[in-house]
Amino acid sequence: MKNTYILGIGVEKDNMSLVDKILGIQHNNETHLGWVLEIEEKQESIDYINFFLNILEGKYNALEQIGVTRDMISIWRYYEYDEQCNFEFSPQELKRMGDNGITFCISCWDTGEPYPSFEKVLN
Repeated sequence: MKNTYILGIGVEKDNMSLVDKILGIQHNNETHLGWVLEIEEKQESIDYINFFLNILEGKYNALEQIGVTRDMISIWRYYEYDEQCNFEFSPQELKRMGDNGITFCISCWDTGEPYPSFEKVLN
């Protein structure tokens, strides 16, 4: 089974290196929508919501100066499953995302189906 977490920021290709600099982390994927940081879970569970929000918080003003508004930022979870799919989120995580104005997206698929690319899910 595959579990992938994504921070996506809609930004022009010309500004991707500026986003890297502002956030202090290098993107590791690009789509037609822009900057993508993708993390694949290997063994242990990842506190990805807080991880991504820690990267973003305190940097919204700098992002806005290059044309990135909060509605252009999203956190994604891709989840491959067998038979049943369950999620649990703490009220604190959901509140923190809401307070930050960040959209949260989940894409699930049966293991018998091919792994969707980030671009495919968005189209």
